[in-house]
Amino acid sequence: MLHRNISVFFRFRFYFSTNDNQRFITEKTLRALALGQPFLVFNGAGTLNYLRSQGFETYKSMWDESYDNIDDPQKRFDAITDQVKLLAHSHAVFDQHMVKEIAEHNQYKFQELAGLDHKERWLRNKI
Repeated sequence: MLHRNISVFFRFRFYFSTNDNQRFITEKTLRALALGQPFLVFNGAGTLNYLRSQGFETYKSMWDESYDNIDDPQKRFDAITDQVKLLAHSHAVFDQHMVKEIAEHNQYKFQELAGLDHKERWLRNKI
């Protein structure tokens, strides 16, 4: 079992996401994907859906990610804040195997999208 070790990322322009076709994934989110760290994202609506469409897995099986579908920035902010509070004050313990599976999938997908071939991935994992 794994106790809470979750990153929360806030995009400065959270309230100014006006173009639904434009997705900006911060370096903090990319770092969490590359390192296999669980995360919640304060970003424009649809950010998690976009990540999933790119082949990444999110942690929707572990906590409520419905905030990602809320278009109104204030309501989305409130929903994310409620989720962070719930996780911070709960005694939730997550299945380590499930966290590891999602983390490894995201690390592999990140490396694939970054253009690292199999030998490079193996070498980087050994260093």
